Amino acid sequence: MENEITDEQILDALKTNRHEAIALVIAKYDDILHFGYREDPHLTEDVRQEVLLRLFNSEPTYDPKKGSFRSWLAKVVRNRRLDFLRRLSRARRRTIALSAAMLCRLVAPVEYPATADRFDEVVSAVSDLP
Repeated sequence: MENEITDEQILDALKTNRHEAIALVIAKYDDILHFGYREDPHLTEDVRQEVLLRLFNSEPTYDPKKGSFRSWLAKVVRNRRLDFLRRLSRARRRTIALSAAMLCRLVAPVEYPATADRFDEVVSAVSDLP
């Protein structure tokens, strides 16, 4: 194909014209940018936007000696997706811990006074759950 976008074009554009570079990355690698968490298309879109913003705002760490731009980009997308999933997991654990804390405060002092003394232990144990 004569008009196929090359990785060299993308890398040159990342050095000179970030807007053009992002357009080239989307044109060539949109399949990789959308690869992800099928259960949550919003998460996939968030990851895609985060990767593009990072490409636009900072110097990419891509090294052609270590592999293709495609494989590097796929790794960046995977790592961003894992970061997002970790954040979601932490948020869920905090929600569970807060729910447990609220239940302990509502129930423990009145019906189970001995449990109120262990409130911090319960919150800590719930927060440590995977």
